[in-house]
Formats: sequence, C-alpha cells, structure tokens
Amino acid sequence: MLLREFGIIVEGIPIICINYHKTGDKTVDFICKSAVISSIMKFAENLIEPIESFESNKYHIFFKKSKIKTKRTEGAQIIAYGVLDRNITLTQKQKNIFIKKLEEILNKFISEYRGLEYSDPSKFEAFVGIIDKIIGSSTKTTEEKISNLFF
Repeated sequence: MLLREFGIIVEGIPIICINYHKTGDKTVDFICKSAVISSIMKFAENLIEPIESFESNKYHIFFKKSKIKTKRTEGAQIIAYGVLDRNITLTQKQKNIFIKKLEEILNKFISEYRGLEYSDPSKFEAFVGIIDKIIGSSTKTTEEKISNLFF
C-alpha cells in the first residue's frame, strides 16, 4: 500500500496538501482538487449516502469527514483524504485501518486547531510532522523501505 497524497480540507479550502508521490503527468491545482473532493462528498451525501472511499482505474481515494469550529461557524465541514495506489487489492480490514488513521489525524487536527481562521494554510505546516508519524511507512515505496533497512 503506497500513499501518494494526503490532504485536509475545511469548508472546501485546502488546509494541508501533501504530495508524497506524483499521481499523474498533469499538475492539478490543490484548490480545484479540494473543490472536486468536497463536491463529491456533498453529492454522495445528498443523493446516495455518506461515502468513505471510491476507486478509479489507478487509485483508491479514502475520506473521513467531521465538523470543526471555525472563527465564523460552529460546525464547519472538515475532510481528511488519502490517495492510495490501486495496483494491489485492499482487504476490508486494510481499508478500515486506513480510515481509522484518517479519523485519528482529523481528531488531532480538530483538537489543536479548532476556532481559528483557516484562510492561511501556512499556520498548519507543523501538523505535517504529526501526519507523517501517524501514517508512517505507507508513504514509502518498497524500494525506499528496503533502503531504510540497510542504509
């Protein structure tokens, strides 16, 4: 399982966007990507039911949604998402573990940063270290994992 990208979105605004490994040849603006993710979540909630993941031809995309108090709103939508390679089949247990990791990250973010103004993402750069500790080696390729063992 290789995590390619991780992000946190508050009310459609990308707060944290980490590219661990490129997901394609084209560069996609984080603001556009956040708008699409937020729209997919709203669409699913309104027409189908809440979703925690979906798949494309190349990727598994996982979500965890919650509410956060902002400077202006009591219950603003906050979403954590992760993009994983689809070249391996994930068991339901693996999917659940990853969703729990997203939930853990969201809960830590909410406890540290609730009640703020979220228009300046640079305020949240220190949180990337916490994310990296929680998701650990899932951001490393097999070659990087082996290299870390021997070098």
